[in-house]
Amino acid sequence: MKTYQEIYANWREELEKRPILLQLVLFLNQNITRFMYLLYPCLLLYLALREPHHIVQNVGPFILIPGVSFLGLSWVRKTLNAPRPYEIYAIEPLISKDTKGQSMPSRHVFSATMISMCILRLYPLVGGVFLLCSILLAVTRVLVGVHFPKDVLLGFIIGMILGSLLFCF
Repeated sequence: MKTYQEIYANWREELEKRPILLQLVLFLNQNITRFMYLLYPCLLLYLALREPHHIVQNVGPFILIPGVSFLGLSWVRKTLNAPRPYEIYAIEPLISKDTKGQSMPSRHVFSATMISMCILRLYPLVGGVFLLCSILLAVTRVLVGVHFPKDVLLGFIIGMILGSLLFCF
């Protein structure tokens, strides 16, 4: 049975054989995150302007649920302080990263999933597309070597579960 270090070395070797694929993985890792973080305030602004006289009812859950969830997830990460793949194994991540611990659950994937759930609540088809982007982000976070698969899977699942609370409002 192969170790994680051997599995990651194979993934990296395959990516390095295909420079276009490698560039795509690096591009998606960086830009899905950026796009999601830009999208969220735009969504809140849209909700606020859509019905300004009902701003608390319309915008409140979209701030409160993701905000409290993000703080709770950050506390869990800090408490667990799970090591990152490059801390345990002799692997070189594809992106420059020297963060120690706090690998599980993935906050990038959680945040992207939570933002996708906000959109899903309003526009199911568009939200579904963004959930696929969250899954793509999860894959790239593993491929670039900064998270284990369990880290991103847990971030996605927690984002889905807590994001589902938006459907109560």
